[in-house]
Amino acid sequence: MTASAQATRRWPWPVAVLFWLAFSAFLLAGKAGPVSQLVLPDADDYVRLVQVEQWLDGGGFRDVGLPRLDPPAGVVMHWSRLPDLPIAAVILAVEPFSDRQTAVTAALLVVPALYMLGFLLLVTAISARLFGPGPALLAPLLAIFAVPAIGAFMPGRIDHHNIQVLLALVMLDAATRLYAGQGRRWAIVMGAAGGLAIAIGAEALPQILACYAALGLGWILGRPAMLRAGLLMSTTLAATASGILVLAVARNSYFAAACDSLSLVYVVATGLAAAVWAILWALDRFLTTAAARALVAAVLAAGALAILLAAYPACAGGPYGALPQELKESWLASVDEAQSALHLARKDMTRLNIHLLLPVIALVGLSLGAWRHRDNPVWLPLLVFTGVTLAIAILQIRATTAANAIAIIGAVHAYAALYDGVRRRARALPHLAASAVVIALLPLSIFAATGGLSERAAQTERRAVACGLPQSLAVLDTLPPGAVMAPANLGAIILAHTRHAVFAAHYHRDVDGLLAAQRVFEAASPDVALAEIRRKKADYVVVCLGKGPYGLKAPNADSFAGSLVAGAAPSWLSRVPDDKLEIFRVMP
Repeated sequence: MTASAQATRRWPWPVAVLFWLAFSAFLLAGKAGPVSQLVLPDADDYVRLVQVEQWLDGGGFRDVGLPRLDPPAGVVMHWSRLPDLPIAAVILAVEPFSDRQTAVTAALLVVPALYMLGFLLLVTAISARLFGPGPALLAPLLAIFAVPAIGAFMPGRIDHHNIQVLLALVMLDAATRLYAGQGRRWAIVMGAAGGLAIAIGAEALPQILACYAALGLGWILGRPAMLRAGLLMSTTLAATASGILVLAVARNSYFAAACDSLSLVYVVATGLAAAVWAILWALDRFLTTAAARALVAAVLAAGALAILLAAYPACAGGPYGALPQELKESWLASVDEAQSALHLARKDMTRLNIHLLLPVIALVGLSLGAWRHRDNPVWLPLLVFTGVTLAIAILQIRATTAANAIAIIGAVHAYAALYDGVRRRARALPHLAASAVVIALLPLSIFAATGGLSERAAQTERRAVACGLPQSLAVLDTLPPGAVMAPANLGAIILAHTRHAVFAAHYHRDVDGLLAAQRVFEAASPDVALAEIRRKKADYVVVCLGKGPYGLKAPNADSFAGSLVAGAAPSWLSRVPDDKLEIFRVMP
């Protein structure tokens, strides 16, 4: 591992740019057409677009409510306005020279592409600084093969996960620079990136924890500079989060106790963390052994956590703590990204491979490297960031996006070491053959060998013929605007492609809407379904009878959904002719 100025100057940024140009061209060839028709990769992208356009059409900057989700009250989303800024900027720049749809398409293509360029440049630059320009050539290749991470940068991906990946890499870069003795300013960079990340979404918590752990462990093991860096980092993080709360959150929500988004809870939490670092700094001269430092740090951290949970007991259950038990059992249990790796392993081992294989390879490679280079402290933050994010990803699959992005750095070392090992043990082996051995062991190659790619292709084909395509909603959009009772998997696309309101979409704050849809479609009789439909004042009932991500999920034959599938709609529903969806008007 090297951190020489020469290696830093020679980092192969042109390779990263070439990878970006080639991969972007490949993606645009297949994705530009669908994206121009507003066929987006994920429900979150549809709702993010709805939120951006709502703001551009006169909504308030601090107002992240969706009035068309579960009307009449609407749902205040847990999302930050900050990721909307670059999307809105592109739309505003293009719209004067075209129409809104063209401007939106430009934003859907340009914003993720620019984020991807930043991603490839970051992993290449960090790898070059740590391991040298030669091994760093692997970084963009591994980045493209890190499916959970690179997936956040696909055309149309405008949700906030791509920004959080970039901020996670900035935090890791700053941590390694601090261990390399490059100045305390990197503590400020780390804290500012952490504060911005936590303001964007609670998914950044694993990386924030890794920041605290990396600097705290360094101090415990006898590096006093890490204590000063930790104090500066934690103070900057708390100040950044507090400042964004004041600037970007609705004024009437300043003192709200939200566990799933930037709120007073996170300001108190980051403030308590800064207080812990300040107390450790004050006590440092009395703590002369690693054991004493570890004990005091653990006691203070536990005390801060106890104070936080005593002040906000609802947050003990995490971001989903306020969700009713009924929804936890019936809805949350079916959301794959909220489940553990063990849950996913029972369902789909190939998906588990692609989610966790690269972080495991990186952790093993870094562990071996740290053992061989025990005198170089820069290995410690790499191990901590990789280990912490992998552990959280095992507990909840949604964390694999950042875990895979961070793992790229460790995997660069692992595969470079593998290449060197193959060459040393078989000196007659040509470079090309040694490279083939390494490529054969890349995660995407292993994934393909286990049948994962063919399954992904089949899933993509099923999605393409599912009811969620925009043209499938054409008839629905011609009807007078009203409130639609539909399964939650149709909610986001109805919001994005029609003028209608919907009651249910896959968002944990949409509690009453989710419960209403569940009670309607699982009702034991049409009369029970009608009572709930009347309570919510729905104008239409819409279902997709086809297979795929937007279809009804194998409804019970005795349920209301089952009767719709069987073609036995009750008399109080009037069918609207459509060959794509089953659309019914609710009769007075």
